[in-house]
Amino acid sequence: APWNEILTAHVKGDRVDYAGVLAEKAKLDGYLATLAALDSNTVKSAPKAERIAFYINAYNASVFSTIVANPAAGS
Repeated sequence: APWNEILTAHVKGDRVDYAGVLAEKAKLDGYLATLAALDSNTVKSAPKAERIAFYINAYNASVFSTIVANPAAGS
């Protein structure tokens, strides 16, 4: 739910409002902490489509976090 809330609020078409994401950094950090705390066996035993979605979402959230943490790096 937190990841969907961030995406819904701050992604419009192909544009991301990273300043808005920064304002919700605690939510993003909480989401990433939740992913990190998952038991790897739970992820491995999930159906293939769910595993793919998990890894895509985890990757995208980590990219958002990196961009928010390093705004001077550019896009």
